[in-house]
Amino acid sequence: SDRAGHASAILMTLIASANRNKLNPVDYLADVFTRINSLAHDPELLKQLLPDRWTPPPRANPPLT
Repeated sequence: SDRAGHASAILMTLIASANRNKLNPVDYLADVFTRINSLAHDPELLKQLLPDRWTPPPRANPPLT
């Protein structure tokens, strides 16, 4: 359907942009999908989720050294 094609194009664009910004697309999208609803009320806050502005959340259990 047209709607599914549009959704797929958006997802592929986000994946390609994440790759261009040297991000792991799986980690990036997992975080974005977790945070997007809490930021949806403010378009300026949503910009934080763009691949070129995204910062990963702090790790709950940092690796031991």
